[in-house]
Amino acid sequence: MRARADHGGAASVAPVLRAAWAEHPCTRPVIGVHLAAPGAAAVPLRDLAEAEPAARRRHTALTDGCVSHDIADDARLPRVCRRVVAAD
Repeated sequence: MRARADHGGAASVAPVLRAAWAEHPCTRPVIGVHLAAPGAAAVPLRDLAEAEPAARRRHTALTDGCVSHDIADDARLPRVCRRVVAAD
């Protein structure tokens, strides 16, 4: 059975995604990809996608260093967020 994209369902998970975005920044790339997916109802979280590209400190910037894929994730997240905003 395929999941149906409905705005009511998206609104019901928006608080959970918003909390994960704020409390666990490493989840932002995954959340962003889901928001940018065709048929996704990103409206309740659009403000997160609007603010992210302007953030000075990236989500994977750790005080004790990073690994090579962190750079690619950091570069990809603002692009994904811009797609979410442009799709609206």
